[in-house]
Amino acid sequence: ILIVLLSLIGLFIVGAYHTNGYIKRYSPSVLDTQKYFETTEFRALIDKNGISCNHRNPENSCYFNKGKSKELIVVGDSFSGVFTRNLSEMNNLSLRVFQYEQCPLLSTAIWFGNVPECWEINKSRWNQLEKLSPSNILIGTNFNQFERAKKSLDQLKNGETNSTDQISSEEAFLSFRQAIEKLIQLGHHPIILLQTPNPETDVAKDLQKKIVRANFSFQKEYDGTSTEEMDQKVIELLNGLQVDFINVNKKLCNSESKCLTFNETGGLYNEGDHLSYFGAKIFMDDIQQKLK
Repeated sequence: ILIVLLSLIGLFIVGAYHTNGYIKRYSPSVLDTQKYFETTEFRALIDKNGISCNHRNPENSCYFNKGKSKELIVVGDSFSGVFTRNLSEMNNLSLRVFQYEQCPLLSTAIWFGNVPECWEINKSRWNQLEKLSPSNILIGTNFNQFERAKKSLDQLKNGETNSTDQISSEEAFLSFRQAIEKLIQLGHHPIILLQTPNPETDVAKDLQKKIVRANFSFQKEYDGTSTEEMDQKVIELLNGLQVDFINVNKKLCNSESKCLTFNETGGLYNEGDHLSYFGAKIFMDDIQQKLK
């Protein structure tokens, strides 16, 4: 009897492992939630040919033309990309995507992380932005990486090694302000996404654990910390400029600076402090209200 019981337990464990916790027993709503976590949100948007809108040269950017509608251009690194799938689903919005991981919009030769070509991408962005009619520009940036900014060669050829000389965060922030000033001079309307709060756990893994444990309903959980200090720095940096802000901390965090990581729809982050589909969806009305 003991051998039979142990065998059955073993079969159950193996079955659960290979079926992701016996996925067929999940409700449609749970399966829908899982679907949106299969890919990190900043890599989720694809064009009509099934090609990712991330890491593309701006000359070949994704464009979703909805006819007579408001125009929005999303520019920045992965912290802008997390909003693009939700935005593409809006019927009253024509969307153009200049998203490139680890490459924020700047005005000078700077690069970050694993993207030595960032200044070349920004030059291409400016070339396109100068040609386009005045539009709403949604700008998403991981301002934390400004502490790790590197000076770029002004002309980087394919296969060439870029400079690794560090520059100060102050120089990177100044370059960002100059970029916003340039957008305004071109007649564009900048909408600045402020810094996303910092979750203290891996929310995507926490979500999967809840589902495997048959926890098919979600509730609010505050396991994130506020990044309001960075927000104030950015707001002060852009003081005097005609811009709008989307304050992520203000909407996700409570008076004790603890921030939501789950709500009734599920996990609000997917990969570190990048918002999930459901996290980004919270801000769709805020973005719509800022559009001109």
